[in-house]
Amino acid sequence: MMRMSMKTYIIADDFTGAGDTAIQFLKNGYHPYFPFSLDQDNNALNDAIVLNTDSRFLSPVSAYELVMNLLNNFDLRKKQVFKKIDSTLRGNPGAEIKAILDATHFKAAIVAPSAPRQGRIVKQGICLVRGRPVHRTEIGKDIRNPLRTSCITDILSDNAREKSGLIQLSYVRKGKEALREACSKLIADGIRIIAVEAVSLDDLAEVAELRDDPSMLFAGSSGLAEFMVKEHGTAAINSLQFSEPLEKILIIVGSHTKTSMNQVRALLHKLQVSLIRLDTRVMIQNPYIEMERIAVTSAQFRESPIVLLTTMTNRKEFAANNQFARESGLTMEVFSEMIASFIARAACSMIDIIQPDILCITGGHTASTVTRTLDPKGIFYLNEILPGIPVGRLFLSDNRKSIPIITKSGGFGNRETFTEIIELLGIQRRTHHVSADS
Repeated sequence: MMRMSMKTYIIADDFTGAGDTAIQFLKNGYHPYFPFSLDQDNNALNDAIVLNTDSRFLSPVSAYELVMNLLNNFDLRKKQVFKKIDSTLRGNPGAEIKAILDATHFKAAIVAPSAPRQGRIVKQGICLVRGRPVHRTEIGKDIRNPLRTSCITDILSDNAREKSGLIQLSYVRKGKEALREACSKLIADGIRIIAVEAVSLDDLAEVAELRDDPSMLFAGSSGLAEFMVKEHGTAAINSLQFSEPLEKILIIVGSHTKTSMNQVRALLHKLQVSLIRLDTRVMIQNPYIEMERIAVTSAQFRESPIVLLTTMTNRKEFAANNQFARESGLTMEVFSEMIASFIARAACSMIDIIQPDILCITGGHTASTVTRTLDPKGIFYLNEILPGIPVGRLFLSDNRKSIPIITKSGGFGNRETFTEIIELLGIQRRTHHVSADS
């Protein structure tokens, strides 16, 4: 297999997606690093640089301009680039791919967002999540980033304002040369953004066979990234090892997905957890009072092995919070941003008070907001604690000690994900939970 010999740049639109893609490079001997400033990638050891534009919730025009500005700071001509996009096509995949094509040497992009391990595939031109068209799922109905269709070419074309093409599964399964020929025909017709169907890992491996063409940009989820850098079946990296014992974990859940809520409830049911539930009504009316309550409660939980900060634990609370926000004259976009910003400030205070040995943050926007509030230098990725859930070491700018960090997309994992993480970390398991609601 050809190994990418030069420094590789992973351009993501979301914090958690950046991490799960970086892990695929780590498994193949790369040293992925996520810098939080543009002057942090000059270490020769860092042969895979993870760049997060945090542009998933921007307009297509703003996302395009942000990626173009990023490319102006990094001369990526003749460099290896992998464009990480969401497996369910949220965000601005078309606009951001177009920006890279406009600014670099790539003549076209092969776009394969499928992530079969998570039940996310593209079949007959439709993006499916466990068999359902994505725009009909909870993911597709995201308040801040809704999808109006599940047709991959419509999503890419509308977002990029440029026509896209589709290579059907039958061509993928004919092999590398048939796939290359199909791409060439589309490029000859002026198509630069080429979507590719894939329903299995073998399909993605076949798509990745075209990686020997330096004129093609590859865009996809961690599913495709896995085959860009390693042969199918390559052994995973070694088990988790930490230089110090882990006795306390702070879990921060900012995601409002049904998956996240189920994971929180399972955690509360099975383990002794010190719970702090954010009171969003007080946060809106008097944030200083709510911040003080969280600080006081955090001090009470200083010796607790598992501390959880979350906004809600069920859909009833979710609906009630949204209704109160509307009654307060807030749009859902403004309300979501208020929560993310408040959680970040609260988490920073809690970290100082509790002094956790490791962080676990759920939700890409939450993870980005929290980490940036801590004034970070960057993250070195170490391993994955569960498939698709990376562990890294977060280095801070003021010479404080670094801290291990786990990040997870809000819609990722099963009901037992949090309890499995804690078990794998070796943090003491118990039953029942302690609550400190307002």
